[in-house]
Amino acid sequence: MYQFFRLFALAVLLCATARTVAQCPAFVACPAKTDTFCDLTPNDPQFWDHPTFVSPLTGISNLFEAPADLSVQVKTTCGNAAAIAIRCLLYLDLDADGTQETVVDSDNLPPAGVVLQGNAANPNFTGGTSVAFDTRSVPDNQKMRFFLEKIPAGDTLTARLRWNNELAPSNLQVPQLPAGQHRAVWLLQQPGGGTDTCSRTFRVVDCQAPTVTCRNGLTVNFMPTGQISLWASDFLQYAEDNTTPTNKLEIAIRRKGSGSGFP
Repeated sequence: MYQFFRLFALAVLLCATARTVAQCPAFVACPAKTDTFCDLTPNDPQFWDHPTFVSPLTGISNLFEAPADLSVQVKTTCGNAAAIAIRCLLYLDLDADGTQETVVDSDNLPPAGVVLQGNAANPNFTGGTSVAFDTRSVPDNQKMRFFLEKIPAGDTLTARLRWNNELAPSNLQVPQLPAGQHRAVWLLQQPGGGTDTCSRTFRVVDCQAPTVTCRNGLTVNFMPTGQISLWASDFLQYAEDNTTPTNKLEIAIRRKGSGSGFP
């Protein structure tokens, strides 16, 4: 009987230990879905503008940007949430070729105002070409830089990727990330030396339709044949968009009740 109880107690202990290790720490949730961040504001020409960048929408090198709130939550049952070791790898596709060639590593962040383009395939994400994403005419200590914010609360740690600068390090901002399909990989260090991973794909897209204003009171004269020729430009007073330059906008018309979609 004693042997039975000893074995039973050992089994309970092993189960409890396994359960504790499995939850210590662990991501609260890691849905396998693509997040979408909408750009609804005018493009800022002082961010993400470089000849090697290519917009997937317009083909120009000045990428439009949108606030991308990238974060995860971690729970622990075996220690202080503030001591949880977590790392973020931000994979960016800056040339719109479908490959995320640039990595921002929270364990080895690039200097303020730049990313190391083309370092994704290098060991430990070293090397790459230093390319400015913040081209504002401000001192270097005011250039935006990436920062991993950690907020412990009880048994839960929230980690968030942010921007700040050297002059005001406590002024944390949601980063303005460029157009395209990218990925955030969160790495969680386990007590036994293993690593748990949460990978989230996200897109930065233009969600604001162009503004089109037509001429009021347009009149035309029929030719003797009973025909007329009208062009889209005849109707257009002006058109503008938050992300696309006016000379890149395509304007077209079609006869009412004929066809569908863009002419």
